[in-house]
Amino acid sequence: MKKLFFALLALVVLVGCAASNADEETTLRSGDFEYAVMENGDAELIRYRGEEGLVIIPNALDGHPVTSVRGNPFVIVDDWGDYEEIVYMDCTVYVERDHPYLATIDGVLFGMTDRKLIYYQSSLKAASYEIPYGITGIGDWAFAFCSDLTSVTIPDSVTSIGDYAFENCSGLTNVMIPDSVTSIGVEAFAYCNDLSGVTIPDSVTSIGERAFDGLGTSMENLVFTVSPGSYAEAWCRENGRKYVNSGMEYSDRTDWLPGR
Repeated sequence: MKKLFFALLALVVLVGCAASNADEETTLRSGDFEYAVMENGDAELIRYRGEEGLVIIPNALDGHPVTSVRGNPFVIVDDWGDYEEIVYMDCTVYVERDHPYLATIDGVLFGMTDRKLIYYQSSLKAASYEIPYGITGIGDWAFAFCSDLTSVTIPDSVTSIGDYAFENCSGLTNVMIPDSVTSIGVEAFAYCNDLSGVTIPDSVTSIGERAFDGLGTSMENLVFTVSPGSYAEAWCRENGRKYVNSGMEYSDRTDWLPGR
């Protein structure tokens, strides 16, 4: 189990905490799982409160079909006032046989309805991972703390990268975001301190706060590749980030010099 402590300078709403309308929502517990009951009677899995090891997500909790997952249920964020305790549970996850809404492929948990990658197990120890084509979203905290990953291939079916999706993936060196992606979440690549290059396409129109922040000056060599006139180029300028333009041809012309 991994625990990280962060001092708060401002109020930050984190996925995995109680929802903003907590006074209207009742969180229930069934065994090691916490969940909320939606209006249609289905259960939304919120978090896992058990021990690390083998976890099997059931088809139903207390008779309520588990049809969705909020963020990554294996990341627990507890607010202690002046700091937060973030606990990442490294679990081997399976779903109950013939689960109609969730699936696991090689240790990775997916939502079948929204086609979202929910949880990637850090102890898989793989250096690279290719997200299956057809997945449309990378969920909040999905790859958090996967320090062994040096590269992740994101297919052009993905349209969104969630909050904290790759936070503390300290081994990542380069990231190419496909031109299907429109949004990059809060602290999506924060503390990925080995990052040296990120390609951001024209399609991106939203980059969350601290999306590429690091520890101290550890990411000062990070260079973004962006298109001229794009949202990403404007973001780099506004945030003082190093960038180069893509899709442009350069040449050294000398025909304009005197005497040529």
